[in-house]
Amino acid sequence: MELGLLQRQVASEIGVNPWTLINWEKGRTEPAVRFIPRIIRFLGYSPLPAGGTLPETLKSARWVLGLSQAELARRIGIDDGTIRSWESGKHQPSRHNRAAISRILLTPR
Repeated sequence: MELGLLQRQVASEIGVNPWTLINWEKGRTEPAVRFIPRIIRFLGYSPLPAGGTLPETLKSARWVLGLSQAELARRIGIDDGTIRSWESGKHQPSRHNRAAISRILLTPR
């Protein structure tokens, strides 16, 4: 690694088992959404695409915050299937829900 850190040190910093990190590096598995904020803090930048469409932007912002679809839905007060529908581009959030999304995704934790 460029920082001269061992995998076990990086894994400890992110809060995962070294084998988990190895599986991510080899493309065997992908990080769970809850680890994305830790990975971003470790890297010092977000490796996720910014997103050009509303569904892409919503998903990227949700991941940066480490929120599952169910958690975002709970915070908005809607069903998690609705979030899936928005992120797939099947439906668009109402003006009221867009305001709720903005409050949640743009408010620092």
